[in-house]
Amino acid sequence: MAAGRPKVLDGRVVRSAFFAIPDGVRVRSGLLVKCLAVMCGGAVGSLIRYLATRAVNERYDGQFPLATFIINVSGSFLIGILTVFLDREDLLHPAWRPLLVTGLLGGYTTFSTFAWETFALGRGGSPLAILYGVSSVIAGWVACWMGVLVIQRGK
Repeated sequence: MAAGRPKVLDGRVVRSAFFAIPDGVRVRSGLLVKCLAVMCGGAVGSLIRYLATRAVNERYDGQFPLATFIINVSGSFLIGILTVFLDREDLLHPAWRPLLVTGLLGGYTTFSTFAWETFALGRGGSPLAILYGVSSVIAGWVACWMGVLVIQRGK
């Protein structure tokens, strides 16, 4: 920051040696915190996906994309659980949504990988493309529904 001039962050004066805010710019700290939460959650979710994929692929070498299937179904289950927790503020404050749902589960689940693997299987004429696509969507929906039921029954 230039010559120690104070900056304004949500109406508060901020001095920082780590970042500079151009003169006249106001930063919404709530948005900044949410963006950082999404980034951190996404980094952790992506790392978990990478490690889970490696673990599954070390034990399975079939044509069916089992690692992506497991990750998407388990992510669907977890989003069912988390959204119920987030809808009930007495269980988990909604401010956790950017970190856990958008960030962590967004980094963990792999819809773009799912789309590519379905396309790649279908391009080769394999009936596994239809099986994989349909079973992923149905299993994901059922897992999400089960996650919601698990939490609702625990009330």
